[in-house]
Amino acid sequence: MLNESFHITEVRLRSLVPSKLKRPFFDGTGGPFDSYNMRVLSVTDADGTVGHSLSYGDCDRHLLRHLFTGRPTPHSEIYPKMYWSLRNAGFRGPAMGGLGALDRAFADIGAKRAKKPLHRYLGATRDWAAAYGSGGSTALTEEQLLEELLGFAERGFHTVKMKVGTNLGTEMERDIARVRSVRKHLGSGVRLAVDANQAWSSKLALRFIQSIADCDIAWFEEPVHSADLIAIREFCSGSEIPAAFGESERSSKVYPSLVEAGVRHLQPNPLGSASCHEWFEVRDLAVRHELPLSLPGQPQVGCVFAATAPETTLSEILFPVLWGFSEYFLREPKLENGRFLLPDDPGNPLVVDFDFLTSKGLLRSDTRILPKDVLGEGP
Repeated sequence: MLNESFHITEVRLRSLVPSKLKRPFFDGTGGPFDSYNMRVLSVTDADGTVGHSLSYGDCDRHLLRHLFTGRPTPHSEIYPKMYWSLRNAGFRGPAMGGLGALDRAFADIGAKRAKKPLHRYLGATRDWAAAYGSGGSTALTEEQLLEELLGFAERGFHTVKMKVGTNLGTEMERDIARVRSVRKHLGSGVRLAVDANQAWSSKLALRFIQSIADCDIAWFEEPVHSADLIAIREFCSGSEIPAAFGESERSSKVYPSLVEAGVRHLQPNPLGSASCHEWFEVRDLAVRHELPLSLPGQPQVGCVFAATAPETTLSEILFPVLWGFSEYFLREPKLENGRFLLPDDPGNPLVVDFDFLTSKGLLRSDTRILPKDVLGEGP
């Protein structure tokens, strides 16, 4: 994609009406999450090709001033100018998410021009990606928790994940009992991961993991604050269970420090990464250090990137929050026996049905931005 040229003539951002969840979802430090918000970014090239991507962030006007060049411009010229225009917004905030959405839209355009499915355009040599079932809200009763996680196993997932750190980490004994119950009922054939969403100090996180040391935990996700490298190092030095970090990051520049601190499971989120290239930098870092990868965020996006990584790479499906929107899409990767099967149609495998959303009144806003709106009509 670095060698591609783009002449962008329009940017369009659609925001959907929030979709209500079946029940509010809670984790260690967040909730109630009672709805899911989806936004779609579209960019149109002068050759008529339109690239789409789901977006976590807005398109900052600083970006668009560099995007609308008025001529075919190499990606290698456009992207650095957009990237550095955001420096004062910080490299770990939502502005970088908006930049990443633009970059994925560029990739969609490139794949369509090349008449390749997006994952192949990005370098994948296979047409599938493994996935794992995620959920286990801290608000569920033990019966509900077991029903959900055992249901994941019955659907063919070899790894499942549950939430711990209940009520900002103040109910550790309850968390321990729930993990033990799930481990007992899952049996030894299914891997179990736990996610505290940064709820504990390193001392408390180590106490928790020592209390479930015999439960064969695959990884412990964000046991401590994601920005506290000292606490991360303290936890990793005292835990036999691999710590997983990366979901909260936007820049690949952070990951070598995480690895140096002892993190043994990396979780770069394609929807949060500042670019496709930065995501690939994290992937390559994991490969060099022989570390496992799992991808949080929207699973039908994650699976595209997971297909470019080692076969053991997992795309997370947070079923209670991010699943059940098939009617929104004209096309999406097929989920079968715990893995995604990627179609061979050109471009992004996740194609939003805008006609359906419009007819059902599900578009909350639809903003078109043209060069004149950003650059002005005169000198």
